[in-house]
Amino acid sequence: MELLYPSNIKCIGCNSIIPKTNIYSLCKACFHKIDFLDINCMSCGASCDEDFCEACEEETKLKSPIDRTYACTVYEGVMETMIHGFKYSSKTYLANEFSDILKDKYKSLKLEMDYITTIPSTKKRIQKRGYNHTELLASQLAKKLNLPYIKPLIKIKETKPLASLNPLERFLEINGAFQIDEKTLNLDYKSILLIDDILTTGTTAVEVARTLKETYPECNITLLVLATAKK
Repeated sequence: MELLYPSNIKCIGCNSIIPKTNIYSLCKACFHKIDFLDINCMSCGASCDEDFCEACEEETKLKSPIDRTYACTVYEGVMETMIHGFKYSSKTYLANEFSDILKDKYKSLKLEMDYITTIPSTKKRIQKRGYNHTELLASQLAKKLNLPYIKPLIKIKETKPLASLNPLERFLEINGAFQIDEKTLNLDYKSILLIDDILTTGTTAVEVARTLKETYPECNITLLVLATAKK
């Protein structure tokens, strides 16, 4: 019976043997190395005591198409290593534990959304990687929350990584990268949960939200990310 129903598993952070009942399949050491966030900046998702962190306070004068941003953890240490493996090393099994983290954050915030979606990728990039990691994440979360998973956007432009670019370069690179799928249902007056793995500059998520609101100006968009880059 032990072979069929093992009582122990490997920690997803360090591969040490742990009881399968451990939360998020993490050993105690790895769990305590992760900075789980309680209160988030409305703009960037960083941990703070006010509605906006100091870095974002001035930027709030320019209204973002994203209505609220939440982050589960800080992108560093164990979390950074695990997300990197999920994103680049075919560790797709991590979608189960990562979606559990997102689910617990969703429930703790008492969110009530109509749909779940994610940032689309191009066919070329999906073929190169072999899978769309954020789609795995968002679709598993949708199943666990019993919410419809939708794909209202198509990415029509290949873009290079934005983190090393200045603000103007980021805008020019991502501008016009997405378009509405003509088969999409009417999303006006609907609440949409936009899922992503890491929030760094936020430029891509903002462009996704802007594209959605161009067609559906009355929709409400909440961004929920697994981790936010440390400022």
